[in-house]
Formats: sequence, C-alpha cells, structure tokens
Amino acid sequence: MNKKTFIITVLFLIMVAGSMIPRQCDAFYLFDEKLRVKGSIYEFLIYRTDLKEEERQYRDKDWGLMRTKGTLELLYKTVESEKLDINLFGFFQYWHDSVPDIDDEYRKSINDPKSYQGPFFDEDDWINELYVDTYAGKWNIRLGKQIVVWSEVAMVPLLTAKSCKFSP
Repeated sequence: MNKKTFIITVLFLIMVAGSMIPRQCDAFYLFDEKLRVKGSIYEFLIYRTDLKEEERQYRDKDWGLMRTKGTLELLYKTVESEKLDINLFGFFQYWHDSVPDIDDEYRKSINDPKSYQGPFFDEDDWINELYVDTYAGKWNIRLGKQIVVWSEVAMVPLLTAKSCKFSP
C-alpha cells in the first residue's frame, strides 16, 4: 500500500468512526434555563491525489485544505413576560487553515497568509451575529450586528432539537 492510499484510508476510517459516536445533546442550558449554549468544533480536510506538475511551483505538499472551525451560539433571555421579551443573541465563529503553516511554497504564493488563514479581513469577522432582540406586543425590534435574509418561505419543515440540562 503506497503512502497516499494509506493516508486516504486512515482519514476515511476516522471519518466513519466519528460519525458513529452518539451525540449527547445539541445545546445545554445554564442559569435556570435562561442561557442556552450551543457550539461545534470540526475539521475539514482536502487531500489532493493528482497534483499536476505545473502546480508544483505553488505547492510542495498535497494538502488542499486543512481547516479547523469552531462555532459558539449563545441565547440569553433577559426579560420574559406577557407583554415584553428581551433576548441577547450571539453567534461567534473562528477558523484556521493550516496548509500555509506546513506548505512553504503555498505560503509564498499568498500575498498575506495570516489574513487568509482565519476570519481576519475585518476586526469583527469572528462575530457573525450579536444583537438584542425585543418583542413588545406586535413589535419585534433587533439592534446589533445580524444577518438579514430577504425572502419568502413557502414551507418550513419542523425540526426537533435535542437539549440537555446542565447542572454544575
């Protein structure tokens, strides 16, 4: 078995084994269920098996991508009443691409490897969303950094999320 076949087989077995591990919960709650915490950490890998000779001037390793990504979602219910609900929501993400760290030719071919390796284009790129959500009667007001999608949904499938209670 050659080196490439061995690496691909090991990565495939790791992927299959990781998918068989049961997940305990999707979220957990703190402070009498006022704070919901969700998050994930995962690795995304691309290994190139057929790197062309003309691409060798830009690459000296066969790794196409080695990205580690972590996300954290927080929802804090500050006020809950019949007439007024106020929630604080934050979604944070961070990622790092390791290929420029291990591939000298690739690092040399990128203008600014550090800006390419993570969410560093702007100062707050690691903050995906962070806002105050207020429900007062028929009004819903959101203030802060948020992703707004303008569209119409004809059918919304119902999703059930597992939850866990956390007691320190």
